This record gives sequence, structure tokens and C-alpha cells, in this order.
Amino acid sequence: MAIQTKHKLLIFWIIMLSFIAFGAWHSEDMETPFWAMWTVPIIFLFVWLLFDCIFVDDKAFVFDHDYENWSRRMDPMY
Repeated sequence: MAIQTKHKLLIFWIIMLSFIAFGAWHSEDMETPFWAMWTVPIIFLFVWLLFDCIFVDDKAFVFDHDYENWSRRMDPMY
């Protein structure tokens, strides 16, 4: 599976936000948890990337509510 442009963009933003979160964790004022604020979009983007790689493909996830259409597409002996 080739890495699409969307996946490259998501990986880029995950890495950039990780650097920002790491920089906020090592700030002068350790009383304020700014690093936790920056981990929320990192987690969101990581789950988005994971879901996109697993389920969003032309052949990976097919939902058809009519069983006859699904069986014609999937069963070679139909």
C-alpha cells in the first residue's frame, strides 16, 4: 500500500505537534500542564491516521445493506 499525500500530511502534523508538546513539557514553569493540551490533537490525528489506513480504501471496507448485491460481488460462484 502506497502512502498517500493525506497520510504524509497527517504524519507531518503529528511530528510537528509532538515537538511542540515536548517543548511545552520542558518549559520554565512546570506548574502549568501545557503539554497535555498539545497531546489531545496528537492523539486525535493519530487515531485519524490509524482509521484511515485500516478502513478507508476502495477494497478494505465494503458496506452494502442488500445481501444479494454483496454476495454477487464477493462470491465467485454466484
